[in-house]
Amino acid sequence: TSGCVLSVARMRQAIAELMALAGMAAIQPESELARAWRDYQALAAHGSMSPRHLGAAGTLLLNTGA
Repeated sequence: TSGCVLSVARMRQAIAELMALAGMAAIQPESELARAWRDYQALAAHGSMSPRHLGAAGTLLLNTGA
C-alpha cells in the first residue's frame, strides 16, 4: 500500500505539471487532462490511499531517498 501512496503522489505531480503547461485548455470539461485530474481525485480518495498509510509511505520515501 505504501507503493500505491507513493505512486499517487508522483501521479499528482505529473498531472499538475502537465496542466500548468496546457494552461486554460486543461480545465475545459472535454479536456483529457481535466478527465485525468478527475480520475486522479477519485483514485486519491480511495481507501487504499487513506491517511493511515501515510506513515508507511513516509518511511518508504525516507529509506529510498526519493
